[in-house]
Amino acid sequence: MKLLITGAAGMLAGHLAELLVNNPNHSVVWSDLASPRPFLSPHPLRATTLLPLDICDRDAARRVIASEKPDWVVNLAAYTAVDQAESEPKNTFQVNAIGPMNLALECAPMGVRLLHISSDYVFGGYTDRAISFTEDEQLRPTGVYGQSKALGDENVLAANPGRSLVLRTSWLHGLYGPNFVDTIMKAGREREELKVVDDQFGSPTWAGWLAKVILESVEGGLSGVFHASGNSASGISWFDFAKEIALQAKLPCRVARQSSHELSRPAPRPPYSVLNTEKLHRTLNFPPVSWQDGLCEHLALRGAEQS
Repeated sequence: MKLLITGAAGMLAGHLAELLVNNPNHSVVWSDLASPRPFLSPHPLRATTLLPLDICDRDAARRVIASEKPDWVVNLAAYTAVDQAESEPKNTFQVNAIGPMNLALECAPMGVRLLHISSDYVFGGYTDRAISFTEDEQLRPTGVYGQSKALGDENVLAANPGRSLVLRTSWLHGLYGPNFVDTIMKAGREREELKVVDDQFGSPTWAGWLAKVILESVEGGLSGVFHASGNSASGISWFDFAKEIALQAKLPCRVARQSSHELSRPAPRPPYSVLNTEKLHRTLNFPPVSWQDGLCEHLALRGAEQS
């Protein structure tokens, strides 16, 4: 198959590139903004010429899709600065809701399939929740970021029905972009104590595993909505996650609890956003990754990279 992948300079694209750069079964066109964000780490696509594509420009999306004639468009482009989104709602909705809709609208008449990455924030408005979310539950997003991702889901499914696939994930961490694991690793070497919130619960997801899910989903021709996140049963807190990072990485710091109120961030966070992934595993027969194993793989690869 031929794949057109947006957001190629990002973290998830880096892990997907590990699977596709030398894959003889697929041809790939990698695209990003004309002036993409800087590559982080030794990104697999650092030496690759990226096709300029701003998904917020529908005419540009039409030209590129018509010219490249892909079987699939894999949309990894996103506005993910959750706090900054509160002061930049227009830009956030353009990237997370209008851009994906542009791709879907241009894919539809050409019979092109679209895979779009979404977020657990579409369920962030629920309170007093302790049961994981299935794909068919009513969206109740929180904050500008969550609202933009929820609208993006709806736009994609409506604009290219039957040929769109929405994969919702959560707490993503990997080698090729900013993420919680690397933040804790750096801070844990510089400070004696780290304070981490203990009242937000979710599922950490290793980007290397999610990249494999993306490839399996494309090859399997999936459509509709699927949840794809790390396996954490009933969920863990950011405090739990930080404690495990410090333990596995042997960091010389203490990890202390604090509340979301004490942290006081500009954007609201989901208090509980564990995603139920049974549908994905049942459909693809693809093994889930536990959040501990995903973290272990991340740290092992980060250590090998730095040695």
